[in-house]
Amino acid sequence: MRTTEKITIGNNQIETTYYRFFVESIGEPVDWILEQCGFKHQPIMELPKIEPVKVFSKYMALPGGKLMRTYTMYSLPGTLWPGFLYDTYGIADRIMLRVRPLPP
Repeated sequence: MRTTEKITIGNNQIETTYYRFFVESIGEPVDWILEQCGFKHQPIMELPKIEPVKVFSKYMALPGGKLMRTYTMYSLPGTLWPGFLYDTYGIADRIMLRVRPLPP
């Protein structure tokens, strides 16, 4: 989720944009993994909800005149580089990635 915020450094006020990531784990605690990887994190009880103004067949209208499309990928190629989601920062405000391991 892209967030824009004004911060003050000395006498200067600047506007900065940063990305917030939400990690959801069902049935397995992941706090220790995030800590070992050096991620700064804050536990929350639930993910922020998206409230559409109107739902159409190919997209949803959100407050503020934004449009949202959703896609489902059921398989990712093995050639993806580890930071492949980084390439989507300029084109998406929110990316939700749910990983479900398949039984062998």
